[in-house]
Amino acid sequence: MYTKWSDQLLTGIDRIDRQHKEIFWRAKNLIDYDPEEGSRKKIEDMLLFLGNYVENHLKEEEQIQISHSYPEYGNHKAEHEIFRTKYRTLVERYLKSGADKGLIAEIAMMTMDWLGNHIYETDKKLAIYIKKSGKKALVAQ
Repeated sequence: MYTKWSDQLLTGIDRIDRQHKEIFWRAKNLIDYDPEEGSRKKIEDMLLFLGNYVENHLKEEEQIQISHSYPEYGNHKAEHEIFRTKYRTLVERYLKSGADKGLIAEIAMMTMDWLGNHIYETDKKLAIYIKKSGKKALVAQ
């Protein structure tokens, strides 16, 4: 289980690595946040920001795959879709049930664990493919 960033998760694509680190940091902030000390609105903002950040990151990864004619694009995108669905489902549960620290931690841990496994198993394959192609990863600025 991945509960914090590790350099073993570096792909070698700088922009993607920075985004991965940011996602881990944001998810860790959720775990450390005490709903007793702040408003429900702040937690919801944190959850929505993390969700939007992850969504933009996944779209960027998918654009990179398309631009490099990555042969595993379909499988990679399918993994992204599974995560998108799980994340939305958990956030919807939170929005219905309220300031449940256990659910907030579950969302954050699921995000870090899924991302860690996805990077280690799937994103690294993409990075190797791009490096072998001799082209730099095309990323949006």
